[in-house]
Amino acid sequence: MFTNSLYYAIGEALPKVFGILLLPVITNYLTPEDYGLWNYVNSLVIFLFAISTLNLNTFILKYYFLEKNLLSQKKLLGNIFSFVILFNTIILFILLYYGETITSFYNISVDFYPFIFIAIIANFLNVFSIFPLALFRINGKAKEYMLLNVSKVILQYSFTLYFLIILHLDVLGLFYSLLITNIIYVCIYLYILHSNIKINIDFNQLKVALKFSLPLVPGTISYIIMSVSDRIILEQYVSLFELGIYSLAYTIGFGLNIIALSLYKTYEPTIFKKYKNKDFYSTFHKINVLNILSISIFALAISLFSKELIYYMSSESFFAANNIVHIIVISALFNGVYLLYGTLLTSFLHTKIVALFVVFSSIINILLNLYFVPIFGIYAAAYSTLISYLIMLILSMYMSYKKTVLNYFNYLIKDIMYLLITISLIYFYFFVASNNVSFIEFLIKIIGLLLYIIFSIRLYSVKLSEIIRKKHA
Repeated sequence: MFTNSLYYAIGEALPKVFGILLLPVITNYLTPEDYGLWNYVNSLVIFLFAISTLNLNTFILKYYFLEKNLLSQKKLLGNIFSFVILFNTIILFILLYYGETITSFYNISVDFYPFIFIAIIANFLNVFSIFPLALFRINGKAKEYMLLNVSKVILQYSFTLYFLIILHLDVLGLFYSLLITNIIYVCIYLYILHSNIKINIDFNQLKVALKFSLPLVPGTISYIIMSVSDRIILEQYVSLFELGIYSLAYTIGFGLNIIALSLYKTYEPTIFKKYKNKDFYSTFHKINVLNILSISIFALAISLFSKELIYYMSSESFFAANNIVHIIVISALFNGVYLLYGTLLTSFLHTKIVALFVVFSSIINILLNLYFVPIFGIYAAAYSTLISYLIMLILSMYMSYKKTVLNYFNYLIKDIMYLLITISLIYFYFFVASNNVSFIEFLIKIIGLLLYIIFSIRLYSVKLSEIIRKKHA
């Protein structure tokens, strides 16, 4: 189980690592306006993908093994596959026919042709991916899952480098690389699926599937809205230059998600497996220590060295991104800690509570963005993101200790105090740091980070010993 979880974590993390490593190339060949345009369209595609899949991949994961034999399993996959592709074909034609009218009506500054047009087609092709990925997870083929994800990203970024460096296609090269990669991988997806599905239409089964999956859609969409609504709203009120600055800061700050999601993929199966066991309390707190220490340490590290990252990984026109990275990092810190508590509540079947928290936080995020972005621009977007993730974290922590076996209030207080210390250090450095990159400052930051790590380990070693004593008691 651990090995499979590790493969899943690598499959999720490596594509994001490649993206960060290629930032120096992308930001040196693109203007902030181009980078803002690319991130804006990506935000639209992420939202569209959630609607396109209707969370039916979750239905497949849950109901596949309830089928009596291999033939009925293939029919289930074929039935959901047929519906999803038909549904997305209808969406595709509607968007292609009315897309230009919609972008003109809402005064969207990004041209429908070719940018949004290519993104819509690429999204349609990408929908095919949910089926082989679900099939790999069902059969425990974590290594194949990882290879499929990672190889696709490597191919896409290879095309990106070719189009940017060799052909000098600027931002259009990114869209071409996305489209060509998805065309190639549709063939791979269909090859994987051809012997594992039997195309058919079963309306009764579709009713069951939609009854199961549709209630999950609002929570999924709300989480995505909270993740991308800032850039969509910013496009209406700030220049593409400012949007590009914000997008780079967001990419660096939420680079922390590489750590958070890797940990999540690893501890999620353990929590679901052990939540009814007598040692669950001890197990959860050990996971919590690993989670909060790892995320907090990396959050502080990103904040401390964001100036160097931006300086060496982008052109001078992007340097203003350093002014808001610390805000985005704190948002990512809140999200990383929330993932653990959200998983905990889900394991105790409080799924409606989790969905309610996400929907409520996303509404707060949208309202804050709509009200303050026209006044304060990208700073309002950054703080709106921070506040919404903070609300989601506070609610989930409170309900976790109220609705589950985690009723030890002193542990919750320790976590809160540790987070407050981390946030204070992030803000302290932001206010005292100089605008220049120097070797002396770099060494001081390394020493400061090491002292923080020592402090963190010593603080939570007490917690581990308390857990052991309570367990034996």
